[in-house]
Amino acid sequence: MRWLRLDAGIGHEEIAAAARGLGFEWTVSWLASVERGTKPLSAEQLLVLPVVLGTACKHRVAIADLLVGDEAQALLGPAKEQVAVDAAKLRDSASGAPMRRAFGATSMPAEAVVQESPVEKARRRQRDIITSGFGWVDSRLLAVAEAGATAAEEKLARKLGVPVVAVVAAAATLWGRSLTEQTEAERGNGEPQTHIKKRLTGEVTVRVSEAAQWARETGVTDGLGEPDLDRFTLSV
Repeated sequence: MRWLRLDAGIGHEEIAAAARGLGFEWTVSWLASVERGTKPLSAEQLLVLPVVLGTACKHRVAIADLLVGDEAQALLGPAKEQVAVDAAKLRDSASGAPMRRAFGATSMPAEAVVQESPVEKARRRQRDIITSGFGWVDSRLLAVAEAGATAAEEKLARKLGVPVVAVVAAAATLWGRSLTEQTEAERGNGEPQTHIKKRLTGEVTVRVSEAAQWARETGVTDGLGEPDLDRFTLSV
């Protein structure tokens, strides 16, 4: 929360004002306590906090953005003791797509299971590409990289808290193919495999970060986190 606030160049006063504009009476002192980690949040407050921050910072903020880093998150457990929970798992639970399961009749009516249509899926993919800052990527290179992507891209996306297509697009701009294919291509060049993987993963991470920064600076998303899909389209 502090990183997001400082990056946007705002203080607790601006966040409190954004909260009041949305109908929440959050004080400056309360926000400062939340930022320090000394004030626990209710489920409702946690859900609305990214909306308030996004309004104040004037760019999209998600729950996953509040769970950056690889260190375990200290959460309040039973009897109010601190419990360490893996940060990557928390980010995945906050940002991962819902599992498409066919629930049994005893647990959930079949009509209650929401299925994503091909059109909705395509639009979500385009939205993820644009909001990640990769709306300028050549669609042919992106298609090649997507075809060669494996679980390695999914794992890195979960670690970074970004859509998988952002990792794929980053690799496409670097090498014209997926991270998996580039790793395989460099196998046998004399460099240890672990070094190759670490180096290439680092390059993708930097490119994803650069694209996200570009998206913020150019206003790809508005204050509510909705991308202007008419302004940013994939090249063909």
